[in-house]
Amino acid sequence: MGGQRTGDDFLSQLMNSFGGGGRGQTDGIPQSLHNFSGMGASHGAGLHPTLLNMDPLSEEYQKALEERIRMNNINENAEYAQEYNPELYSHITMLYIECSINGNEIQAFVDSGAQSTIMSSRCAEKCGLMRLLDTRFQGIAQGVGTSKILGRIHAAQIQIGHVFFTTSITVLEDNKIDMLFGLDNLKRHRCCIDLANNQLTLNNGEVAVPFLADHQIERDFVEEAKEAMMNVDKNNNKSENEKLEELMLMGYDERD
Repeated sequence: MGGQRTGDDFLSQLMNSFGGGGRGQTDGIPQSLHNFSGMGASHGAGLHPTLLNMDPLSEEYQKALEERIRMNNINENAEYAQEYNPELYSHITMLYIECSINGNEIQAFVDSGAQSTIMSSRCAEKCGLMRLLDTRFQGIAQGVGTSKILGRIHAAQIQIGHVFFTTSITVLEDNKIDMLFGLDNLKRHRCCIDLANNQLTLNNGEVAVPFLADHQIERDFVEEAKEAMMNVDKNNNKSENEKLEELMLMGYDERD
């Protein structure tokens, strides 16, 4: 009897979570568990008949209900964000600045999350820096993916605004991005990423250069970002499909 009371308490808590009341039961199962009237109404939520024939106190049944509650909370959270904070879904423009090396204009991606300043081999060739490449510093760069390090340029003059700065550059075989201005040089040249004024300042504010607007960023960079976002979407869709299959195995209808 003690176990039965514990089970009733559990079902009562579930009913309250679903927005149901304490009245209306069929065969010992609360009516609110049959139709999930309090959950996901906009999605036509309901239990698959297979689950209705299961023991409501079984571990499998409780896991299914728990997952349904979790998904309902996620949907409500997403609806709240879309209604009250739609800016959370706006497009974010990455931080690029214009600079030049040996007279060659470059759009450098400012990334405080990167330990070192890097450059593609293609860009290094264009800027005439490969003759200074020290191949003793070869290796593998690891982060989001991996890329072969061809070597290091110990000192190169980069013009940002009207001032020249001496920078060390790691050259990668990967040509996906021309140049990434990393934390090493951000700290060395006392930079500040000023998002309020949409600019990067160097030498404690002596030099200030604006971040490029989205339409100013070269097409190659934009396409690369779009491709990355598409890959993320594909991975998310795959995960959702896997979740759907798992729910269907637990007895949910695909229409739920």
